[in-house]
Amino acid sequence: MIPLIEPYVGIGILNGTNELSVTGSNPIFAPGFSTSQSETKSVSGTQILAGVDVNLILLKIGAEYSQSFGASRVGFKLALGF
Repeated sequence: MIPLIEPYVGIGILNGTNELSVTGSNPIFAPGFSTSQSETKSVSGTQILAGVDVNLILLKIGAEYSQSFGASRVGFKLALGF
């Protein structure tokens, strides 16, 4: 295995759906009274990422920046390869 530097960039579309539901009752002050509600939210957006991987003889090092749904993230990785 020879030392190698691998840069990369990417763009994609992300879709997410969440559902929250709640049910409540009050047996002390209002026996027999209960209520429930639920809400569903869907969101979609783009993801942008860029990074670099460095493959040394037995050591692999990488760094990546990504942004999705308005949040930025930076990640690092370190691995041994055999």
